[in-house]
Amino acid sequence: MREGSDLSYSHPGFTGYVGAARADITPPVGIATRNWLVGTHDVARGVHRPLTLTAVSFRHRVDDMPMVLLTMDLGWWRCAEDEARLRQAVADALKVAPSHLVICLSHTHAGPCLARADADRPGGEHIGPYLDRLEAEAAATARAACEGAEPSTISFASVRCGLATNQDLPDPRHPRVICGFHPGLPADHKLLLGRVTAITGRPLVTLVNYACDLTSLGWTSALISPDWVGSMRQIVEDATGAPLAFIQGACANQAPRDQFSGAVEFVERNGRRMGYSVLAGLDGMLPPRTRLEFSSVANSDVPLALWKSLPAGPASACAALCVEVDLFMRDATTFTQHQTDYEAAHDRVAAERARTWHRLRQSTGSGPMAGTTVWAWRLGDVFLVSQPHNASVGFQTQVRSLFPQRLVMVASFANGPYFGFLPEEDAFDVGSYAAVHAVVSPGSMERVRDAAACGLRRLTL
Repeated sequence: MREGSDLSYSHPGFTGYVGAARADITPPVGIATRNWLVGTHDVARGVHRPLTLTAVSFRHRVDDMPMVLLTMDLGWWRCAEDEARLRQAVADALKVAPSHLVICLSHTHAGPCLARADADRPGGEHIGPYLDRLEAEAAATARAACEGAEPSTISFASVRCGLATNQDLPDPRHPRVICGFHPGLPADHKLLLGRVTAITGRPLVTLVNYACDLTSLGWTSALISPDWVGSMRQIVEDATGAPLAFIQGACANQAPRDQFSGAVEFVERNGRRMGYSVLAGLDGMLPPRTRLEFSSVANSDVPLALWKSLPAGPASACAALCVEVDLFMRDATTFTQHQTDYEAAHDRVAAERARTWHRLRQSTGSGPMAGTTVWAWRLGDVFLVSQPHNASVGFQTQVRSLFPQRLVMVASFANGPYFGFLPEEDAFDVGSYAAVHAVVSPGSMERVRDAAACGLRRLTL
């Protein structure tokens, strides 16, 4: 219920200038793609579906500094320098403040390695040229989204999709929690949609925010793939005629039930489930810039409530800010031990695990604390919280619970530097896989949550 009356209903939204643009960022076959520690291949041998970049710009007035969202079908940043270089290139091209640019990765596990430092690995010779191309494509696509902005309305809705399942499965053989489908625990099925419609009535772009890891394709596949996002996107775009921008939520312990497969059939089926949920949600929305208001009662065998459709004016305020927060790191002696393991390991998986830890601690620095950033945006009635790490789903449910009267989108793998897993505090007590592999100390997720809440409160003043 909105519009100032208990008997009035409309979607939360934003009206202003919005632009969207799309680019193909599929890397070359042969590029390094070792994303699974247990992986049996090092390079891509084919392409399942193309990888894309979608840029969306938002501003209240045509001469305002734009707020620009880039969503990319990529996994995660392995070196802080590579992420910072790309983000700076886009910011320089657009001449926007750091708070006004959010670059989100989908977290596909079937994408290229994102580290120039891996040039000496199989397929590594392609990484540097690919990241150079990615910088140019990101800057050009973001600029096109800003230059093509037109008067538009975004209508937001919250629906449900059952694709995500809980992944905190107690190991039946050992006292630990492993990563896999747990049928006995609930998942967060909230699916947030943003339908952007130009003032002319033309569909402009669809925003989709959902927390579900992209692990349909497993380590035996050597294909480049956006995972289930690819088939979901095709279904929605074919129906709407507008590009789709996917915003990955806090998915560290949420993923499809059917995953880790070498066959693309699982990928396509998971994407269809998501795509049809998006279309069902869009079909259930009111037309743009309309609201419902209680009108009268028709006296039949029971009194029947009649509602009428009226014009609605979504909010136009938009703002962006950054909140800095320091996180405590795990014991530095653990970092030293992993560095030793990396240099001495002969086992392939152990060596990759040590290498991963080493890269993460290079991003955080070897000190006891490291700073991270939360981006808080307001788009009319709706909030967007973005942070760089692989957060457990509790991050988004807790942030949303603090603002029950608002629709809050949550983005993970957004900007950087990337610190890896961001588990809830109690995950460290039960030996969760995310906690075991985290470089941050217990309580870090809660500190990031509090920083996000602080930013959102400031946007409401």
